[in-house]
Amino acid sequence: MSAGAVVPEARPREAVPRKKRDLMRSASWLFRKHGLKRVSVEEICAQAGASKATFYKYFPNKIELVKYILVEMSEAAHAKVAAIEALDAPFSVKARMMMDHRLESTRKTSTAFIEDFYHADDELAAFIDEMMADNQRRFLDVVVSAQKRGDMRPEVKPEFILALLVKMNELAADDGLRAHYPDYVALTQEIVDFFFLGLLVEKRPTAKPEEQG
Repeated sequence: MSAGAVVPEARPREAVPRKKRDLMRSASWLFRKHGLKRVSVEEICAQAGASKATFYKYFPNKIELVKYILVEMSEAAHAKVAAIEALDAPFSVKARMMMDHRLESTRKTSTAFIEDFYHADDELAAFIDEMMADNQRRFLDVVVSAQKRGDMRPEVKPEFILALLVKMNELAADDGLRAHYPDYVALTQEIVDFFFLGLLVEKRPTAKPEEQG
């Protein structure tokens, strides 16, 4: 799949045949537990109670199944963010909920899965890059909306916030840095907290009365 390929949209859940859904659920469970590379088509079929003929009826190979699952995971995450955004609550509370949701998803995923995700082969890496680009566009929409509502500092360019988040996410793929943490969850927690809370313990000092105009 070329780097310029379009990420397919997830099909509505009710339109997916039951056997295909069984294969996807079984594969998702196995991938999260053992990683992408360590799971075979045979193991997926055994877990789903399906034949290999059924598997190949819906997916030409394991990589295409992985792509389908990643799209569904991404769409589910976006739906969760949209539901949180719609809540009648301060943005600081909603931001914390979004962070907690991401961390909870990471906790449910094995180190092997995350390592395979960050070190995918060329075909899957190109697909993941396209998904990340789409996620970034959606993130920019969230930032712009928050700035218009007065929930984020309006003077900070959305593109800077996005670039900072992208760079901080790249840290999660740094094997040297991860060696200082017990697992990806701990590193992700550090990255998320730093992104939203910063480095200083105390709040930014305000000007003294005599210094104000």
